[in-house]
Amino acid sequence: MKRFCLSVIVSLVLNAAAFVVNYCSWLRDHRLPLALRMNGGEITVELGFGLRGNHIYAMTPEGLTTHNLHFDPISMILCLLMGIVLVSLVLFVIGKIRRK
Repeated sequence: MKRFCLSVIVSLVLNAAAFVVNYCSWLRDHRLPLALRMNGGEITVELGFGLRGNHIYAMTPEGLTTHNLHFDPISMILCLLMGIVLVSLVLFVIGKIRRK
């Protein structure tokens, strides 16, 4: 139980730090550096650590390129769960090595 609580806390801290890095980068240059990018015809979607950035590119000379940022709870939950699993695995391996 102690290992699980530690995994949750470490995962929360790491996800919060990644969220802040992504948000600050978005404010600076409309990019999420720690994100999964999906490209389409005139759209690029970036998902990472609770944020979803949409870039819609104009396909005509008079069109406007837009950038939108949204909170994405699904990516936040997935990143948090993956972090918990990875930190738990690392703590488990460290525990096995120390016992030998």
